[in-house]
Amino acid sequence: MRGLGLLAAWAAAWFVVLERHGGYSWHYFAHGSSLLFGGHPAGLTGAGGLQLYGSYPQYQIGPLAFVVAAGLGPFGLVVSQLFMVALGAVVLLSPDPPLGLG
Repeated sequence: MRGLGLLAAWAAAWFVVLERHGGYSWHYFAHGSSLLFGGHPAGLTGAGGLQLYGSYPQYQIGPLAFVVAAGLGPFGLVVSQLFMVALGAVVLLSPDPPLGLG
């Protein structure tokens, strides 16, 4: 359990540091979800939709994450970040957590 406490403190500290700037990689989620559902953020001219991964190989995120990001988008960046951090905690507290952190 000590490891989870340290991990929670680490996640909270980085949330405070990065929250003002939208995190380091949130734009990948926002742009990718927009592209997946037919939008084209400024500067992105390649095909989206099902051609997303062929047009933009830098998006190495699964489509489920883009669907979740699209659903969280209307709630704002901070709520989205808090949800993703909480989801990580759920995974770590699952009956069979990864990396032996349980």
